Amino acid sequence: MCTKHFMEEGESKKGRVGMRDHTKAAKIILAILPTLFILGSFFYIIFGVIRYPFPLDYGEGLTQYYVRLLQSHGNYFFDIQRSPFAFAAYPPVYFLLTSSFSGLFNVPTLLAGRLLSVIVTLLAVLVLFGIFHSISKNKQKSAFFAALFLVPFFVSHWAALARVDMLALFFALAGFYVFERYSATGSSLRWFAPILFSLSFYTKQSFIAAPIAIILYLLFTDRKECLRFFSLCAGLFGGIFLTMNIFTGGQFFLHLF
Repeated sequence: MCTKHFMEEGESKKGRVGMRDHTKAAKIILAILPTLFILGSFFYIIFGVIRYPFPLDYGEGLTQYYVRLLQSHGNYFFDIQRSPFAFAAYPPVYFLLTSSFSGLFNVPTLLAGRLLSVIVTLLAVLVLFGIFHSISKNKQKSAFFAALFLVPFFVSHWAALARVDMLALFFALAGFYVFERYSATGSSLRWFAPILFSLSFYTKQSFIAAPIAIILYLLFTDRKECLRFFSLCAGLFGGIFLTMNIFTGGQFFLHLF
């Protein structure tokens, strides 16, 4: 009787453990399904855009023009009163990467620019996952909220276009992540944040808002750190600006600022 009782109790415990395992697996599956649906929808949209061989947006036309000037002349900041009468609206980081990508893989500049935008958009999702996970410590929730970044139309649409926006946004988000991840511990890795912010700014000027946000935060929390952060940003931004302005004979400033 005792042996039979213990055998029945053991089988009952195994059944409860198995049920809990199945329940846990079901919860995980239900948690990742929305994320997979978002990612699937995103890839469906961008696949159709990438295959289209002509510009879908005025920004793509500008990108192609700047990249081709860069490839043929090594510069696209010219005197606007002389041929080719080109006005440069954006700094060079995106165009340099697109030109390099195109030459390295021997693909058209339009396709290279679109692929670059897709890649950095997905990298931005990974950065958001890292930010959310550092706060929540929950992988499923972090993945879902990071994937939500892809839901708005302007993200899913621009992510596949040869435009500067997604690259600038990726650098800005990466800068925020590095700052959030390493500043609390005092790690020297936190100083990579100003480098990423300078890349963001020299991709699209409006992203100056990213380092300004960090500087304002530090101004009210740690003024010594604020001074160090500001000094490094000023040195990077100013050094790149002076180099580019000298290289282009002052046209860099006249075009962009």
